[in-house]
Amino acid sequence: MPEKAKALPAKEFFISMLTRDISLEDCILDLLDNSVDGARRSARSKGEDDLSGFTVHLKLQPDKFAIDDNCGGISLADAREYAFNFGRRKDAPPVSHESIGIYGIGMKRALFKLGRTINITSSTGQESFSTYIDVPAWEAEEAWEFDLITELPLEPPGTEIAVHDLNAGIGEELVDAPFQKKLARAISRGYALFIRNGLSIHLNDEPIDAQHFELLVGGDFAPFRTSHSDEGVRVEITAGMATPPAKDESADATIPHYHTYGWYVVCNDRVVLAGDKSNRTIWGVGRFNAWHNQYNGFVGVISFHSTENPAALPWTTTKRDLDLSNPLYRRALVRMKKATEPYLKYTNVRKDQEKRVAELEASTKPVPLEDVQPNEEMRVPQLEPPTAEKGNVLYRKSKTRLRAAAVALGNRNMSYKEVGSRTFEYHYKREVGEE
Repeated sequence: MPEKAKALPAKEFFISMLTRDISLEDCILDLLDNSVDGARRSARSKGEDDLSGFTVHLKLQPDKFAIDDNCGGISLADAREYAFNFGRRKDAPPVSHESIGIYGIGMKRALFKLGRTINITSSTGQESFSTYIDVPAWEAEEAWEFDLITELPLEPPGTEIAVHDLNAGIGEELVDAPFQKKLARAISRGYALFIRNGLSIHLNDEPIDAQHFELLVGGDFAPFRTSHSDEGVRVEITAGMATPPAKDESADATIPHYHTYGWYVVCNDRVVLAGDKSNRTIWGVGRFNAWHNQYNGFVGVISFHSTENPAALPWTTTKRDLDLSNPLYRRALVRMKKATEPYLKYTNVRKDQEKRVAELEASTKPVPLEDVQPNEEMRVPQLEPPTAEKGNVLYRKSKTRLRAAAVALGNRNMSYKEVGSRTFEYHYKREVGEE
């Protein structure tokens, strides 16, 4: 018999590699995913889809992170055999109910990223357990296991996790106001469908509202909406105009709600990519131009749903980005391009017919995404292109001088684009004469 060479991973190295490439924001969202899955699993065990009554609380403090929920808890059997494994074992129960926690690493990766001492308590209402993890002490042990305390009084269903002895820099980032604002926005849009379905999420006792998705319908406007099945995955695409494009298309323009425009990719109701304006979707790919301000107002949402095999969906382990090589997603891109084209053509010809398009666009009304009717092609007004060939004029001047010119033209709040147009017309009239 040959001798054996040990090939066990060093725990310290393993933890370092596991946590190095994930952001603090993604860690918190990974823990939130588990609560969402618990709420949906609990609701569907009763034959319901409504998540009303389920609540998640996130507490961000300089010396502590905590998340607690009433979303069903972790069974003792799952805790013993599966919940604390690093990765999903082959003999683990199949992922179902359109789960968003599928890889078996999110909770552990998040907790090790956050700090050095971890308390977890969970109850299903019939059984409870708790575990305390002293990370440095655990790293020094050879065994890959955690102690479970089961002699506990029964509590209402739910899970509470508290992390102390935060790792370097974590406490400062947790209480940083810009970070908390960014996290709240990520939750608002990433979990919008769950929140609108009744789930309540609080960040430091403040409830988070869902980002609303609405498209304009009426008159000559109707969004694109289709659905199809691809290898057992249900794919739904909806795209249209959420607001009329802004008049000022310059790079310096301030566009309200700019971050809401673009493509959204959703996997099992979790927004994976939000307001994308890059080549991860269609922008700047092939015959499609890179995102330009004239496209502001466009919103497209592609949703992938699978109850049997969530791992087939085109998301990464963080569930905040796409697996661009996923064949399911690559095939979907063809339909996303078809959905977008009419809007891009419309924005190209509308620029020189502002008065007419303003009347057409005023005849529309916002409709929630889920109420948009099926339509094989986006409908937009069929505008004739301008008869006179036109060119763009672009020049850069100091903002001080541009604002002074706007004041001289009678409106200090005039857009830079309008200042450029008006000053050109002024010069043309004085030096060339009327057309």
